[in-house]
Amino acid sequence: MGKFLIIIIMASIIGLYPVYYVATNQKSTSVDRIAQSAKVTNMQNAASCYANMVMYKLDKDLNNGTFNLANFNYTESSPVFNNTNVAVVTNQIDSETFKITISAQEGPVTATAEVMNQQVPFSYHAMFLNTFNDNLCFGNGEGVDGPFHINGNLGVGQVPGPEFFGNVTLTGHVNYWLGATQANFMGFMGDTLEEGADHITLPNHMSFVDKVGSYQLDNVFSFATDGELYVDLTTDVNGDQIVRVYGCPYDDPDLGTQTYWDSLVVDIPIATFNAFGNVLYSANNDIYIKGTLDGAVSFCTEDDIYIAGSILYEDDPRDDPTSDDALGLICGNDVYIATRELEFTPGVYYNENDVWVMAAIFTEGSLKVEDLFSWQGPRQRGTYYTYGSRVQQSVSATWDGSANYRGYKEKIIYDTRFRRMKPPSIPLTTNRKIYNWKESISIT
Repeated sequence: MGKFLIIIIMASIIGLYPVYYVATNQKSTSVDRIAQSAKVTNMQNAASCYANMVMYKLDKDLNNGTFNLANFNYTESSPVFNNTNVAVVTNQIDSETFKITISAQEGPVTATAEVMNQQVPFSYHAMFLNTFNDNLCFGNGEGVDGPFHINGNLGVGQVPGPEFFGNVTLTGHVNYWLGATQANFMGFMGDTLEEGADHITLPNHMSFVDKVGSYQLDNVFSFATDGELYVDLTTDVNGDQIVRVYGCPYDDPDLGTQTYWDSLVVDIPIATFNAFGNVLYSANNDIYIKGTLDGAVSFCTEDDIYIAGSILYEDDPRDDPTSDDALGLICGNDVYIATRELEFTPGVYYNENDVWVMAAIFTEGSLKVEDLFSWQGPRQRGTYYTYGSRVQQSVSATWDGSANYRGYKEKIIYDTRFRRMKPPSIPLTTNRKIYNWKESISIT
């Protein structure tokens, strides 16, 4: 019996040994994994830390005018972060965009952070107002679909009221009228409403436009144009995009004769403007504009711009995200939705129904409805839609507030392409934003 007992004990010891060995091995592997995981986390933190440091210094140097890529400190050193070798490279992609690449390496593990940092154009905002009249408010059927900034307060009124589908930033606060509440701010990806935000300064009067290097619209005709140019974005007989400029109203009966047509109308191929930065400039004329655009151009005038009809893109970005059509409308005074009776066609009015404008609008005045409280035409016109961006010095009423309203309700629908790009000559803010942050891990 003693012999049997000894055999049982020895067998038990021998049977336990492999179990103990495997358990020890598993414990060792688990410790290694924890150590490697900690190393990876440490390097990810190092890469992120240096990315933020570089962007802070980049922003500081750019704002105080001392930035020089050739002498930018972080491009010339490989500092050590907790025994992790960190290499930083800053590349300037264009005048507005920097690519910052950080590699954090220790042993076989490398963490990489790649950040695209861009100066923010004003067209980044679906709507931007430098001031807001406290006697006005957004009401039923109106709204802004995209980033919205006001250097001041915002008025919101009625039930159910307007809808704001984007981050709304105000240096002031919201005034709620007639039952409106914070529920009118739907937000975007967690961002809804920020009161007390930083002030964003508009540039000085048309200082951002290259007036000399732009295409001179005032020189298209050899005769005086009574302070008005009429533009139609259209195509020629071959289907190629042109800018058709009239030296008279669109419906002038004289245009029915070839002689007058040849002297009053000039067709300019859109490729012509490449040599002028794709900017068409007028110092002395109001610009009336309508039509369909295939390409990227901006119209700038020191005076007023009149929306003479809907302005659309040939390739609608909502259907074709690769569309490169982009229009800028820049003016030193106001942008008007034309509403009066056509000059030579009694009983017919500009923009009698809904109006669509696909563009980034930058006005140092406001967007207004022509003769809002005095016109003799159709009372209720419909809705004015901006698909793109609107930057204004101030806001004006586009309808009279009555039940059977006179004018236009308005909706701003954001062209999301403007988060990264802008039409020619649209100015930049002093702010910078990250539009892409990508991290990766490699183990050799």
